[in-house]
Amino acid sequence: MKKLLASCLALAMALGLTGCGGSDSAEKKDSVIVAVGGDTADLDPAIVDDSITNNILVECYDGLYTLDQDGNIVTNLAEDMPEVSEDGLTYTIKIKEGVEWSNGDKLKASDFVYAWKRAVSLGSGKAYYSTFISSYVAGATDSASMDELNNTFGAKAVDDNTIEITLKQKCAYFTKLMAQSVFYPVNEAYVSAHDPMTTNWGHNEDC
Repeated sequence: MKKLLASCLALAMALGLTGCGGSDSAEKKDSVIVAVGGDTADLDPAIVDDSITNNILVECYDGLYTLDQDGNIVTNLAEDMPEVSEDGLTYTIKIKEGVEWSNGDKLKASDFVYAWKRAVSLGSGKAYYSTFISSYVAGATDSASMDELNNTFGAKAVDDNTIEITLKQKCAYFTKLMAQSVFYPVNEAYVSAHDPMTTNWGHNEDC
């Protein structure tokens, strides 16, 4: 997985500069030239709410699901589509085994759950699209503290490779919502140790 935010920032700089190149850059066969529409904001999946930054973010992170070129929801880090209970309220998702963060840490189901709780705790004022989580996941309240969410949040890691999500009400498009960047995971072990309720961790050289 491509996870280093430091690498993402380098990518952002590269994307911003490629449009200024002359004919020499166009002749390179081992590069891709991509134009972006402006400066990027912070590459924190919890808070990204503009299309320019999001277009770069999707090159740096992977989610459980993504959209194909026709707009259909397809698996990414999930092994398969969710197993949904008969009442439509409980989603069980298996994540692929053997996936690692760029520092070698194993990607765990808990990294997803932690990222979602963190986004909700940051609140919709700072993390606008956290409403995709707080509006649908049981026990999620906008801007609730992490301590509160640890007791109430309706998504949990059953084991290292299994996520169980309980919804407030049925939502036929919830799987498609999970393709949004606010549902991307973050490395809980790293972020929780580096001022997690800010975006400062994303600027560390060892991130």
